[in-house]
Amino acid sequence: MSSSPNILSTAQLAPKYLYQFGSPVLMLIGTVGCILNLLVFNRKNLRKNPCSIYFSAYNLANFAYICSSLLPLTLSLGYSIDFSTRNIVICRVRLYITILSNVLSPFYLILASIDRIFITSTNVLTRRRSTLRFAYIYVAIGTLFWALFHTHTLFLTNIIHIGPNTFICYFQLGVYLSFNTYYSLFKATITLLLMTVFGMWSIRNIRGLQRVKPATIVSSTVTTVVSGPHSNSSKDRQLTFILLMDIITYALFSFALAIYLIYQQITQNYVKSAQQTQIENIKFEILSAHEETSPKHVDDDDKIMNERNLIANRLERLNIIVDDATSICPKHRSSFGIVWFQSKQCYHPDYDPKRPAHSTDCRPASLDVSSRIQDFPIGGCLCTVHRKNQQKIDRHCPSMDDITIGTQSSNFIVDDTRTHVNQILEQANISPINSQSRKTLKEQPASGIRRLLSKFRRTVDTLREPV
Repeated sequence: MSSSPNILSTAQLAPKYLYQFGSPVLMLIGTVGCILNLLVFNRKNLRKNPCSIYFSAYNLANFAYICSSLLPLTLSLGYSIDFSTRNIVICRVRLYITILSNVLSPFYLILASIDRIFITSTNVLTRRRSTLRFAYIYVAIGTLFWALFHTHTLFLTNIIHIGPNTFICYFQLGVYLSFNTYYSLFKATITLLLMTVFGMWSIRNIRGLQRVKPATIVSSTVTTVVSGPHSNSSKDRQLTFILLMDIITYALFSFALAIYLIYQQITQNYVKSAQQTQIENIKFEILSAHEETSPKHVDDDDKIMNERNLIANRLERLNIIVDDATSICPKHRSSFGIVWFQSKQCYHPDYDPKRPAHSTDCRPASLDVSSRIQDFPIGGCLCTVHRKNQQKIDRHCPSMDDITIGTQSSNFIVDDTRTHVNQILEQANISPINSQSRKTLKEQPASGIRRLLSKFRRTVDTLREPV
């Protein structure tokens, strides 16, 4: 057990070294691969094939994703250089291109899979749908749709302060961040499912073509072999094989992340130890190296900024100090953490669970209102009934301009001057302290200390009754 902290601290550096040394190699291989693929699929003998159009668009989307996501993440996490946190326009445009290219890449693969289903079909009308005209139309309409669908990223992203001198370019916290989390889970799951179905469909069509025997026409002079309307050329077989390899590669990298996202949503309400949480964060950093689904940043001490650090940083502004011995309940984690589902129920002490309020009637209470209700969690919700009752109570109470929560780091000024003490003694009808009391206790004689103790006892006894 003694070696666990050392192993954990060593494992925390794995994501940094992954981006610092492994990511540049992946970028080089990916960039060269995209350029070579574009040169191959735009050759004269492949340019007129509809599947080549989808592959060209697929490689362009991959190249855009490398430049907008993998390159900034490598500079940020591997070398502590992040240009997107210095300008809000760069932040939003970069994140928009990242999200868009991350969606378009599997979308073009799905279109290519559908095209392979068309071209390998035994139905003549189905094969006629695999044309250049349809390929350009599908690519144009699909790209326009996803570009418009993700325009909210240009407005609902911001530069977020998560620690001392630590900023990230990410989605706005709260409902929008939760929406993107579930959207990423849905996209990873449905994309993997569609690619698997269409890939198996294409394989079934290819096997069906192999069972079809060409017709033979015998004449008196020559024997003619008719291949039939579905010519299974070597070029189409090669494109189908390339597509299946791309689908398998994409599925291998996306399957682990999809499983982890499902696990994260199932266990989000479970109480986990700090060590288990840190291990899961490290796994998520490695699995999501090619995804833009979670805030990943390294501070000045090369320590991964996890959710616990984010909560501690936000509570510190409220004069609440969080240390290693502090445990955060789910209610406060809902208000100050990230990617956490907030329960839509009333947390008022007088709330009756037997008469539950509708979830739409429960709204998060402000920090001012939360501090006025005893045992009420910060960020908790109030139903309509208790919210109106609290407003009636607040009308009779003075408003609070600011909220100060005392902690061990709070500074208190004690007024211990002789004039102030004599004013208290005068109100208690006790003789004032002489000027000789300006000396310290070490300088006082024994008789002087006895007189001060006697005066102190009489003062306490006199003030005890009114207090």
